Amino acid sequence: MTSEIKANKISPASGVNLTLGDSGDTFTVPAGVTLTNNGTASGFADAGGQVWAISTSAQTVSTQVVTKATFDTVTDPDGLFSSNTYTVPSDGLYWVWGVIQHRSGTTEQVRSADTYIYINGSSVSSQLWAGGYYSTYHPVYTSYLADLSTNDTIELYGKLYGGGTLYFHKKYLAVFRIK
Repeated sequence: MTSEIKANKISPASGVNLTLGDSGDTFTVPAGVTLTNNGTASGFADAGGQVWAISTSAQTVSTQVVTKATFDTVTDPDGLFSSNTYTVPSDGLYWVWGVIQHRSGTTEQVRSADTYIYINGSSVSSQLWAGGYYSTYHPVYTSYLADLSTNDTIELYGKLYGGGTLYFHKKYLAVFRIK
């Protein structure tokens, strides 16, 4: 049986919630239809949990010291990135990706470099680049897939080995909630 209801507004009876369908039902939204939400949406797959943090300004670091990366540009729709730390908005599976591009001064050279992802103050993923002496730019990437809980924290750290003036040249941190 096929039927159609045409109305300008559907409201629940006073004091109750309006329910559409039963468990297992499917509602199809045809192509060309626009859904607009001016209220609060809950129970949908996107429960927040994405951030892009980028910095193209040099950060001076000391040799062989694990140092937290700082960021000057952040795309954070949920407003959960503060003091170079991302706070997880809800329980779920998250993919975290970080990169630090290092460099040294004109006469010094980086001998090796580490990039670390920290969750709740501890390193959970790292990548070491040990390519010998290198005076120009070189990125070191690491990533991590984790089941995280509300209010867990994510940070990006690095460590350089070398002499003279050493820099984190460019830094990137991306966090995505998978499910």
